[in-house]
Amino acid sequence: DSKDSLFLDTWQFMGPGRLRRRPLALSDLRRELSNFEAYSIYPNTLRTPQTPSNDSRLAPSGSNLTSIFKLMSKSKSGMETRSTIIESLRQIMPSLDTITIQSLGGLMVPQFRVREEAETTHSFNVSQLSDGTLRVFGILTALFQLNKPRVIALEEPEQTINPGVLALLADSIKE
Repeated sequence: DSKDSLFLDTWQFMGPGRLRRRPLALSDLRRELSNFEAYSIYPNTLRTPQTPSNDSRLAPSGSNLTSIFKLMSKSKSGMETRSTIIESLRQIMPSLDTITIQSLGGLMVPQFRVREEAETTHSFNVSQLSDGTLRVFGILTALFQLNKPRVIALEEPEQTINPGVLALLADSIKE
């Protein structure tokens, strides 16, 4: 046994669906904890214009969501991920065309472009969207971000979200 082993000789949980029978080393525990994130994303955080961030992982509060979403446009897999998020949001906002990130005075804000029946388009800013729609956007970004942690915890994911939309979230979590 290595000197950094914990003295646990029973079955140890090491990630989803994997059990092993050996002492858990501190390095294993450190690696597992670095691949875990608890998200507590609320609409007011997403409504606040955000400063650009170089982080590659979404902050636990979603305070860098605009940077993470914009980062997705820089690669093919990122564009596919953005499409997945937008397609999921169309279940809530059927007329949603796309989501862009606009820079305003050094701060970044998401713009939701919608297409009406007459093929005219217009943009909604975050102050014009419901709390539930914003929260779903934040949670979907947490779930599908490119550098996602292996284990994600969501604090009260149902809060501010219409009960009819919870099935969408459940499907996204399973995916």
